[in-house]
Amino acid sequence: MPDLTREFIVHPAYDKRPKYGQHCVDMLWLLNGPLGVVQFRLFTGWGIQVIGQPTLGWKELSMSRPRYHSVEEHEAISAPMPADIGYHSPKPMYEGQTAMDCNLIPGGKCYYDGSTLHANRYFAILVHEGGEALWKALEEYYHERFEAKEEVTA
Repeated sequence: MPDLTREFIVHPAYDKRPKYGQHCVDMLWLLNGPLGVVQFRLFTGWGIQVIGQPTLGWKELSMSRPRYHSVEEHEAISAPMPADIGYHSPKPMYEGQTAMDCNLIPGGKCYYDGSTLHANRYFAILVHEGGEALWKALEEYYHERFEAKEEVTA
């Protein structure tokens, strides 16, 4: 079994409207090995417009907790969304796959592919079985993507 390293990254929410838009807290699980990197990405639905600033007192913070059903639409918070299960490979994995800029693979280029629909399975594993089970599923995904594939020429 290859050496696989785990990395969990949480990107904060932002509101950079009107130029760059807004986005919720984004969680990213990365499993890195000698053949490439696999990822699971989860959009939490937690935006800064409904969560009080950390400098507020406990009372104000407790009153600003997320609400899934709010009287005012601008205060609504969306449910978590499994956004992606995918891989970053240093070589093409299928004919015609094109390289993209990538900070996860040495050399700054990778061949990426992923699926939002298939991410639902990994989200279900996380919710029903927890973090260790998710890492195990990502290891299985790594082996399926990288070790079971035949060599592809660019």
